[in-house]
Amino acid sequence: MEQNEVVVYPDKMNTSDPLSYDDIRGNTSLVKKALQGVMTKDVDFGLIPGCGNKPSLFKPGAEKLMLMFKLGCFLKVDDQSEPNETGGIIKYVVRTEIRHIPTGRELGIGVGMCSSAEDKYAWRKAVGDKEYDATPEEMKRLKWKAGWKDKPEYAVKQVRTNPHDLANTILKMAAKRSKIDGVLTVTAASDILAQDLEDRQVDNGQPPIQRAQAKPASEPNKEEGAQSTIPAGYREMKSKYDGQCKGCEAAIAVGDTIYYSKEKGTFKHLVCCA
Repeated sequence: MEQNEVVVYPDKMNTSDPLSYDDIRGNTSLVKKALQGVMTKDVDFGLIPGCGNKPSLFKPGAEKLMLMFKLGCFLKVDDQSEPNETGGIIKYVVRTEIRHIPTGRELGIGVGMCSSAEDKYAWRKAVGDKEYDATPEEMKRLKWKAGWKDKPEYAVKQVRTNPHDLANTILKMAAKRSKIDGVLTVTAASDILAQDLEDRQVDNGQPPIQRAQAKPASEPNKEEGAQSTIPAGYREMKSKYDGQCKGCEAAIAVGDTIYYSKEKGTFKHLVCCA
């Protein structure tokens, strides 16, 4: 930090004096500088289809803000699961205390909850017709999906998941939601960034797709012996329509980066191209 730069919150939280307007402006300026200088779009933050125009803060970005502001986090997990003979519900509520490491002062808390009753965790796409037909009626359903371009709406055959298979995923998701909530609160960054809403993308019972830093098809990988991240036959482009990934069935919105295979006639996210 330059000597003439404002010393920003939370370093001034060890006094009883209120923060000045310059302190608040300096804090906001520092968050914006981080977005521009050390944080990567679609990795640390980015727009979520159907969730407005404010970028959402992702877990890697929250960790960079914690490093910049010298923050530590302490998690308290409340297991509110309700097991029964059919599997029950796995549910965790996580409370994250955010502290300023140099002073040890608690600056705020974040709260996050995740449950196996959420639609995307409760259901998964059936392996095939045989599995779907063999599943009891109360454990299967048809999930209707919106069509795109000239394709009409269609139904996906889904079956119930075993909630215990997802226990660790649900705990991690609750912890992530809690941490991001806490970081946004104590850094006063909510006017710039929104809560990570990536889980809204997927409604087919599968975990959210992994984000990847895309490379243009024409750009070689500089690491010796490494292969391009875009498989042969696909090219990078921006979606002109609202649609659906053919690999993971996640939503694709107008303007999203997608990968198109002319030979296969399919649009996919990068991580689904392999």
